Amino acid sequence: GFLVYLGYEITRYRQSLILSVFDIIIDRLPFLNTVYRVTKKVIDMFRGRGEGRLREVVYVEYPKDGLWVPAYVTNREGDRYVLFIPTSPNPTSGFTVIVHEAKVVKSELSLEDVTSFIVSVGADFPKAHEAPNLPR
Repeated sequence: GFLVYLGYEITRYRQSLILSVFDIIIDRLPFLNTVYRVTKKVIDMFRGRGEGRLREVVYVEYPKDGLWVPAYVTNREGDRYVLFIPTSPNPTSGFTVIVHEAKVVKSELSLEDVTSFIVSVGADFPKAHEAPNLPR
């Protein structure tokens, strides 16, 4: 019953009193507040909310030259990209790297396209025409 009520409140008010109280309680607990805050940022990023949202998809050579993988651009600072490189078949695990903008190739893939590509271990590649254009 509590979960149903919580779901109802979330959809009704988007930020219910229960969630506000929960945030305040978690914020006062050492270690747990850090995990909760970071998890919340990551979820908001994938949902397209806030300033840290995923902006685009690029290709990057990883783990060595000549091997190209799609990556989510999670942040940018000057001429450096912060990329999350997801692993197949679970796109929630992967690697975070910082690369110079000269090392990335822009992609037309949407976030949904690249997620489908990762989950399907490459079987679903809606923009396959991009592959031959990647540098050797």
